[in-house]
Amino acid sequence: MKLSLSVAAISAASLLSTVFAQLPFTYGADDSGPQHWGDLNPQWEKCKSGQSQSPIDVEAEPTYVQTANGTFKYNYEPITNAVIGFNGHSVQVDWTQPTDTNKTSWIELDDGKRYTLTQFHFHTPSEHRVNNRFADGEMHLVHSAPDNTTAVLGLFLELRISNNPWFDWISELDNEVDDLPSGTDTTQTKLSIESIDLPALANATNGFAHRWTYAGSLTTPPCTEGVTWHIVKEPLQLGIEQFNALDDLQGFNSRYIQDRP
Repeated sequence: MKLSLSVAAISAASLLSTVFAQLPFTYGADDSGPQHWGDLNPQWEKCKSGQSQSPIDVEAEPTYVQTANGTFKYNYEPITNAVIGFNGHSVQVDWTQPTDTNKTSWIELDDGKRYTLTQFHFHTPSEHRVNNRFADGEMHLVHSAPDNTTAVLGLFLELRISNNPWFDWISELDNEVDDLPSGTDTTQTKLSIESIDLPALANATNGFAHRWTYAGSLTTPPCTEGVTWHIVKEPLQLGIEQFNALDDLQGFNSRYIQDRP
């Protein structure tokens, strides 16, 4: 896979105000951790009372998880002029949607709706489990339909010795952060990425053909339900150095498995 990037930190002032917004929650055992998310904000009440929360163990919940062995309709185009940064909870990649709709990346699911890819981010370790086993990490590609419904592709990350060129920008961002003076707010450091080869990502996972699918929720506040999840079985390869950079940037940011009634 080939990725072209410009190694340049961008000031937060040059970004859209909605990008990388921080919210006061954590992943620890403190009062802002996952067990208390639903108490931190009235709009996050679903985090404690929801009936269809994510993540789950996709192999341990056969009653509402389906296995799919065929690709859905999708169009993944190269992303240009993206920005990567740590938003306080995860490493996330954002970009401005192209004015040419033919260059928009989207998926079309069985419900007949077309979902546009809006951002992707990372969790370490994986949030979803397979037979009670975590993957080293998980990449969430977040898509939105015109009616504001959400569909997420979850891609497991698997460590290997050599680096994967597709993820080089993770190490570049970590290097930028490491060069900051002690005590600097790391969320203010962004990296511009000239081009991201999304078609290569799809090819590496066999066109997302083999996957588990179920109806769940966002795994971060406000934990909105009605999210269509597709967890792809083929993992992406991530170099040990790249994983260490990702872990250095965001640390542990995985919500625990959610029980369902």
